[in-house]
Amino acid sequence: MSPPACELLYCGTIGTPCHDDTICDIALQCHKGRCNPCDLCGGLCEVDFDTDPDHCGCCNRAIPDGGICDSGTPECGQGLTPCDGVCRDLNTDVNHCGSCGNVLPAGVECDGGSPGCLDPQETICDGVGCVDLDSDSDNCGACGNSLPSSVECMNGSPGCAAPGETVCEGAGCVNLNNSDDHCGACSASCGAGSLCGGNGCCRRFSEGDVPDTCANICAAAGLTCTPSCLSSSQALYSGWCATDQLRIDSCTSLPPSTGLCAGCTCELWTTECYCSA
Repeated sequence: MSPPACELLYCGTIGTPCHDDTICDIALQCHKGRCNPCDLCGGLCEVDFDTDPDHCGCCNRAIPDGGICDSGTPECGQGLTPCDGVCRDLNTDVNHCGSCGNVLPAGVECDGGSPGCLDPQETICDGVGCVDLDSDSDNCGACGNSLPSSVECMNGSPGCAAPGETVCEGAGCVNLNNSDDHCGACSASCGAGSLCGGNGCCRRFSEGDVPDTCANICAAAGLTCTPSCLSSSQALYSGWCATDQLRIDSCTSLPPSTGLCAGCTCELWTTECYCSA
């Protein structure tokens, strides 16, 4: 009688010589001629811990993307650093510039591990990126120096595109020759009932005033006052401010102080001129 085969002596247990899985128990595999439970590192029959990229040095220790398993130690290639399981170049990576997780704003490049701008004329402003401080209206002359919508950034300073305008704080670009709120100077405001005329404020004329005459007086004072009636219900009639055109037209000349003119009765008018230098 011949001796039994080796497979039968081991009965398919761990270490039983085998040539396929059918010889081994149901929970074992035939690996390299032996029945093996293959439960290493979650179901493997064998692992080379010195080189395996998923089990480098021990089970389930993966190397970073782009790296290698060097004698059981996860390593990145030369010039690379592991960041969140990926090998990164801290000299050029805009999401890991100089250190892992140092993300740069859009438009900013990572140059040698430090933030930089492609255009040498530009400057990095926090939270914004690369800007030209000479022309950027939100960062004019310095980061965060925002200008009003009507003001332009010219060579790093606030300026106005329209000739004759001046930058006034809080107001933007204004013409000091005709702005009632900034008449002659940013801080000079004409009061109620006045308007800006040239170098200063001129008072609007009330009913009965003689705007043509007053305008000449203001002009002599260096002001260019345009005749204008104070009330919206008044208008200029024959050089006068009045509510009733017919009443003015009935008086053909400047009423005297007695209130009488050309045979008709008129109210007492004043010829006082209101203007201020």
